[in-house]
Amino acid sequence: MSQFGWLDDDKPKRRPSNERRCESRHRVLFTGKIVYINTSVSTDCTIRDISACGARLSVTQGPVLDEPFLIVVRAALVHPSRVAWHLTPQVGLNFLETIRLGQEIPSQLEGIQRIWATLKRDHEDAQDAWRTIDQPRRPPIS
Repeated sequence: MSQFGWLDDDKPKRRPSNERRCESRHRVLFTGKIVYINTSVSTDCTIRDISACGARLSVTQGPVLDEPFLIVVRAALVHPSRVAWHLTPQVGLNFLETIRLGQEIPSQLEGIQRIWATLKRDHEDAQDAWRTIDQPRRPPIS
């Protein structure tokens, strides 16, 4: 796993010569949430590819406003971001910063940390449910 917490393969990837990103993105399929500080507005998203400086998301509900915060549930990260492009239903974000959740954070992000804690718990509960389904069924002992 890399320093960013979400890459399984740390091998450098060769970038196309016309690539404008600061780093190559890696294809993923992660759960995320777009939130806005000091508001109750949020929307679920799917992270399709990601790098240290940005991500491509699929968003099914509503527009993405100028400066969202992207929560990457699996990696326990929040990225204050700027919208680079928007082509419904996809959006590209440039990360302004990366903040690790689950530890001490700036007070203005405490609401985001609470949202992440709820998402994390729900994600873990869903994984536990799938593990239960995948367990082989044993006959009762008589």
